[in-house]
Amino acid sequence: MQPALQAEDIVLADTWVDVSTLIPGDIIVFEHPTIHGMRLIKRIAKIDTDTVMVLGDNAKNSLDSRSIGNINKQLILAKASAYIRSCHIGKIADIEN
Repeated sequence: MQPALQAEDIVLADTWVDVSTLIPGDIIVFEHPTIHGMRLIKRIAKIDTDTVMVLGDNAKNSLDSRSIGNINKQLILAKASAYIRSCHIGKIADIEN
């Protein structure tokens, strides 16, 4: 799968996210579970009661639930709502599931 986001893309994220409204396919910003201050952006693959499984679009080179485990919902900081491609500054694209 081609990654939805590329290095240096600008992500617009909603920090008022209600985690109960998240669905698989949503892209979220979350705090790394063990490295304080490290934030990651990944796509939700599966939702459980207290955790979400997140996967990167580039499976061969992604720090995601396959290596760090499922993410506690309390670590979710925001939901990506749109992004601006670094190579197309000035154009805004909606994120679709």
